[in-house]
Amino acid sequence: MTVHLPEDLARELEGIAAAQHKTAEEVALDRLRLGGRPPIIPGCDQPGNAVVLWRYMNLEKFLSVLRDEELYFSRLIQFEDSWEGINPSALGLYPHLEREDLKRLYLQSGRAAAVSCWHEGCDESVAMWRLYTSGAGVAIKTTTRALMRSLQANGFRLRVARVRYVDDSKSQSWCPGEPHGLEPVYCKRSVYRHEREVRATLLPDGFPDDPQVERDPCCGFPISVELTTLINGVVVSEQSLVRIVEEALNRAGVSIRARLSAIYRGPRDLLLDQE
Repeated sequence: MTVHLPEDLARELEGIAAAQHKTAEEVALDRLRLGGRPPIIPGCDQPGNAVVLWRYMNLEKFLSVLRDEELYFSRLIQFEDSWEGINPSALGLYPHLEREDLKRLYLQSGRAAAVSCWHEGCDESVAMWRLYTSGAGVAIKTTTRALMRSLQANGFRLRVARVRYVDDSKSQSWCPGEPHGLEPVYCKRSVYRHEREVRATLLPDGFPDDPQVERDPCCGFPISVELTTLINGVVVSEQSLVRIVEEALNRAGVSIRARLSAIYRGPRDLLLDQE
């Protein structure tokens, strides 16, 4: 079967095709077989520049971000989920003799990669407020482009991509081509699908051929961030936090007004706005 592709569609498929060691025509056929959906390779589903991202945190952590002008990047081993850095569903896609090499690559990427986790969504999320803040909470609002431009990650390769949620009880049906080590970084079990997570990942410049892990692989590390570029908005969980947060933003040179979360606003707040 021959597929004739318009020039703009051919360009769109080139990146996917290269990662899978296929031609654009072969990828187009895969799309047809999948009902028009493109095969999603973990780590390659990059949100557009204008996609809205959120980071929910306690007040203390937010104030430390402003004070130090740094974002903390965690190693996978630091997360509570013991399945972080492991994607058993992918192992069945490779010949038996290649699985040990794949396991070593996964271990290597789990030690080398450091991640900062964000939630994708145009609006706030009740679930994210409850999961990642307790009491006094703050949410930073940004975009994909602002996040990437704000990070000063010299010596690392930066990748911002959506997490792929997989069923770890069976092999997945994507065609990953040659393993690139990002599967364990960008795959999570489907029970976490509600998080709609986008990860900013730092990998050493030479990864995977020469992954120089200069820092302790069991510990995360901070990365300098340009706050005025990163922060597009700030939302707080309590009215009493508005002044505290705005004063901290002013001291950090960020000219943004904090606002009370719509989730925590009641009828009384609405009446006060109308006075």
